[in-house]
Amino acid sequence: AQCQASPPPQCLAWGRARGKPGADQDQALPRTAVVAVNCMAVLADDTPVVVICPRHLRVCMRAVAQCFAVSRKRVRFASFEECVGLFGYIPEALPPIAHENLVTAASCPPPRVVLDPSCRGEDRQDSSTHVLLVSHGGSPDHSLCISYDALLTLSGDRILEFPATQVVDRTAPLDSAAAVSRIPDSVRAEVANGTRGFLLDSMLGGLTRWLRVMGTDAELRTEVRRTSEDTAAFMEAATASQRVILTRDQKLAVRQGSPAACYLLRAHSTKGQFEELVEAFQLRFTKAAFMSRCAECNGEGFDALTVDEARRTGQVKEKVLHLVTEFWGCKKCS
Repeated sequence: AQCQASPPPQCLAWGRARGKPGADQDQALPRTAVVAVNCMAVLADDTPVVVICPRHLRVCMRAVAQCFAVSRKRVRFASFEECVGLFGYIPEALPPIAHENLVTAASCPPPRVVLDPSCRGEDRQDSSTHVLLVSHGGSPDHSLCISYDALLTLSGDRILEFPATQVVDRTAPLDSAAAVSRIPDSVRAEVANGTRGFLLDSMLGGLTRWLRVMGTDAELRTEVRRTSEDTAAFMEAATASQRVILTRDQKLAVRQGSPAACYLLRAHSTKGQFEELVEAFQLRFTKAAFMSRCAECNGEGFDALTVDEARRTGQVKEKVLHLVTEFWGCKKCS
């Protein structure tokens, strides 16, 4: 049955028949392992693919590319319009079965299904274990419960299993993070006493402003093209200025051939990154250093401005000029 026409129930209940079962009946009942899965719409060289994996895992696009013998650059997630047109559902409701190509059914093949074997569940020790997959059911308000074996049967020759080792666990710690983050004690001491500053990657703009407000020397990488030449220049700039690189890019952190010290941040939020940095480098802040640097350009020192001078900058609203009489302008960027 098409999930669009008849949405599946929100829950399927499994239980025993009424009455007191005997010992033989208890042994006949199969073990059930429930695995919550995500179904994602992917295009592999313009071929629609439904990738199914447990919700705590992240799909490795390189593995999907290997399954279809295409370049990694040819594999991407489908857009909202492509998901509706090629798969028949919005991205938040894609089920593992009953896909319908609404746009190019004649020229485009039906969606293939790539199933990660870890969906079998950790409890499946033998064939008697019943694995129940729980996924989206065609709409955001419904869920679909289907057994692993039934999914294989219904998908037929459209389904393809790929090894679980090619899926990256979101909860697993980065093995190289600890090694990359081992900054020499001498460098940590120089950062702690303020004689060595930071050079932050372009995705850390919020953390850069926080550090500048606290009086810490922090420069921000401005280019975001991330070509090999730009990355090499970025590393050379850090070496020349004797700064410690801060980044969340693991590939940049493990890059070889540069003497620049590099710290790989693990936290996602600006607050978490700031707290991690304070603990890692034992940063100490003083009242005198607070607000001593410009949050925009990292320049040191400010000039006092009159109300008329502040008005001429065009950066202060008129109602503020009537309420505040003391203004300061950065000596470097005004």
